[in-house]
Amino acid sequence: MTGNAQNIEDTAAYWVARMDADDWGAEDEAQLQSWLNADPRRRGELARTQALWLALDRPDADRGGDREDAAPVYRRRGVLAILCATAAASLAGVWYFDSARSYETELGEIRRVTLSDGSVATINTASRIAVHVEKKKELIRLDHGEAWFQVAKRPDRAFVVETGAVTVRASGTAFSVRRLDRGSEVMVTEGSVETWCGSTIDQRVFLRAGDRAFISEDGMIRKQRAIAASIDRSLAWRAGKIVLLGDPLDYAIAEFNRYNHRKLVLLDPRIGVEQLDGVFRFDDVEGFARTVGQVLSVKVDATKSDVVRIG
Repeated sequence: MTGNAQNIEDTAAYWVARMDADDWGAEDEAQLQSWLNADPRRRGELARTQALWLALDRPDADRGGDREDAAPVYRRRGVLAILCATAAASLAGVWYFDSARSYETELGEIRRVTLSDGSVATINTASRIAVHVEKKKELIRLDHGEAWFQVAKRPDRAFVVETGAVTVRASGTAFSVRRLDRGSEVMVTEGSVETWCGSTIDQRVFLRAGDRAFISEDGMIRKQRAIAASIDRSLAWRAGKIVLLGDPLDYAIAEFNRYNHRKLVLLDPRIGVEQLDGVFRFDDVEGFARTVGQVLSVKVDATKSDVVRIG
């Protein structure tokens, strides 16, 4: 690894470690964005380091994540301490808290935000949430994209997510919401939530851990019971991964294109139905394409910086 690449890695680790503090402000956000914009490699390194950070946090997420138990946070900082040491000597900055009230991710970026009630929002690529703190509830508006919420156990406060006409209400649970063209998808990883569309709260549907549902803008709700592994696979983005299990190539290409400026293009639509298995980093566009080329015995053209052609 060159000295420059090592410096990018160290600095990315520094920023990610600081992102878990409680007092990030507009100036700090500007410093981070300035650093990211100065070199196209930096966003990818930041995303990879964030994936490691989130993966180290997963045991707490699985058991409910009591916010008063700080030990897992210290363990994660210990893991990244050696990476942060060099960068910490030359940079000054802190992570941002719930003061700006809105958070937006760029293409390929994943962000973890601690909210004022102790809940945690993990925001997927190209997504935006707005946070409104009210007297008896935390109201989150998902303008576009996807986010996973680990909700603090606060019986005195409701936790509500709105996206379009869809509302999800929870307390002390963990769930994701993804806004789609004609509605929203909700997946519950822990506890339970209730969801409805528009003013039809009397027709609300209750979802528990392992349930997923699509709520359309016209009020139709399609609920299904999924095995835990299926939901974990759908939420693999939290660890910077795309997990395929018998999924068609068309779907895989769409998933990779969600995270990358360098797009995958399928030249022969006939092979789009071919099913694939594997675990891939969501930023490894060329690596995935070459794997497809080997498995399906098709040509791959990766000579362009903005596109990789398959078929």
